Amino acid sequence: MTRILATFGFVLLAASCATNSRPPCRQVSADEFMRPHLLKGLPSDRFIGVAPPPFLSRRNPDKGKAYKEIREIGLNHSFVILWCPAAELPKDYLKTAKEHPNRENKH
Repeated sequence: MTRILATFGFVLLAASCATNSRPPCRQVSADEFMRPHLLKGLPSDRFIGVAPPPFLSRRNPDKGKAYKEIREIGLNHSFVILWCPAAELPKDYLKTAKEHPNRENKH
């Protein structure tokens, strides 16, 4: 049941990213996704999770997307959703991202 709710939440998140509604959502590189995002010197990142690939792409799990929320100061919004293809992120990063969303990419 939890997995169904999480999948439904990611579908809603992806749908909101496809429109002009708030919050803003943008694709970034793996380095940008993993780097520390600070607001007034304090970490402002929250790793949301990894969305499964679209239904027709289930045979290729590398199509999934990782999502992260960062706080920003703006006129029309207070946070932004970043996403990155999950295949571009190190597997060990995805395992520990909930506890440690900020990490320098050491390729």
